[in-house]
Amino acid sequence: MSVNFKINAKPLALVIGRAARVTERRNRIPILGMVRLIAEGSELKVSGTDLDVQIDATAPAEVLAATRFAVSPRPLLSLLRQLGDEVVSVSFDGFAVLFQWSDGRAAFTTLAAEDFPELQPKGECETVVVPPTLVSEALDPVRHCVSTEETRYYLNGICLYNGPDGALFVATDGHRLAARPAPALTRLVNGRDGSAILPRCFIGAFADYARGATGRLSLYKLHVEFETDNLRLVSKLIDGTYPDWPRIIPKDAEATIRVSRAALSMALARVAFVRNGEGQAATLAMSAGVLRLSAQGYDGMCVETAVGAAEGSFEGRTGFNRRYLAEAMRSVRGDIVTLAAPGVTGPFLLSGSDDAPGALNVLMPLRVGDRDFVIPEPRPAKKAA
Repeated sequence: MSVNFKINAKPLALVIGRAARVTERRNRIPILGMVRLIAEGSELKVSGTDLDVQIDATAPAEVLAATRFAVSPRPLLSLLRQLGDEVVSVSFDGFAVLFQWSDGRAAFTTLAAEDFPELQPKGECETVVVPPTLVSEALDPVRHCVSTEETRYYLNGICLYNGPDGALFVATDGHRLAARPAPALTRLVNGRDGSAILPRCFIGAFADYARGATGRLSLYKLHVEFETDNLRLVSKLIDGTYPDWPRIIPKDAEATIRVSRAALSMALARVAFVRNGEGQAATLAMSAGVLRLSAQGYDGMCVETAVGAAEGSFEGRTGFNRRYLAEAMRSVRGDIVTLAAPGVTGPFLLSGSDDAPGALNVLMPLRVGDRDFVIPEPRPAKKAA
C-alpha cells in the first residue's frame, strides 16, 4: 500500500484523544464508536461525535495523498502512546488502514468516512472572543452545582443567563445554586429570547480546552460552538426552560454567621468519616459567639468539633449537606465566609470576603434534630443462659 500521510506519533495521539472524548465505548451504531480522520492539504483533522457533541481536532501532517476513513480510537491510542517520538506512516486501501513506524506496523479495520454524522450548526449566530480567565473566574465556581438527574434534564447543564447587569453562568440541582458574572459573553445573549442551557458534556470539554486559552464562542439558536486555531467543539443546546432561579434568592437575610474559611473547612474534614445517609448531614450550632459542627451516624457514631469564634446574629441550629457546603466554600474567595439567611429554615447565601460583585452561592438547609450532641448509652450485656 502506498503511504497517504506521515505524522509524529505524539500529536497524532493528542488529536485522536481529544476527538475520542465524546465517542461511546458501547454503542448500537458502530460509527459513533469511531473517530474520522481526514488528511488534506498540510493537516490532519480528527473528528468524534455522540450526535449531541462533536469535537474536531487538527494537527500538521505531511500529506502525500488525500484520504479519509473512520477507525476505532482506543486500541490505536494504546499503540501510539507507546511509540514516543516515532514518525508514523499511514496507508489506507479503502478497507483497512496500516500504521507503520521504524521497526513495526499495525493494521486496523475501518468504516467509511461518509457514514460519519456531521454536526453542523445552522442559522445566524453571535460570536465573541473568550478571555483566558473565563473558565477559572466564571465557569469553575458553578460547575459543582450541575445536576446529574436525568429526569430533570434541563438542569443537566449551565444556564447562560441574560441578567440586568450582563451575562451570568448559573447552575443548580435543586438543592444548591451558584451564579457568576460573565460580562465577556453578554453580547451572546443580548436580544435572545430566553436563556441558553449549555449541556454538561460540552461544559467539561470547554473547560479543559478554553482554560488559559483565547478562542471564539458562537451561540446559535439551537447550538453552541467553540473554536481555536486547532480545535472545534460544537454541541446542541438543551431544549428546555430553565427555572426562574432569581425567585429563590433570599432578599432579607438578617441571620448571619461570619467565620474563618480555613477553620470551617477543617471542621468539615474532621466529621467527614461519619456516614448518615445520602444527605451526609452536618449540624451547625451557634451560641454566644462560638460555632460548633457535629454529625451523627446511623450506627451511633457521633462527632462534634468547635469551628472557632464566629460573628453574626444567627442563634440556633441548622444543617447542611457536608459535601455541598465544602464545595461551595471552595468556590468562594477570601479568608472569611459569611452564611446569611432570613431564618433557620430558609435558603442560605454563602459568600467570601473577596468575592467578585454579582457572585452568588445558595444552599438549602437540611432538617436536623433539636437535641444537642449526645453520647450514646452503652448497651447492657446479655445475661448468659
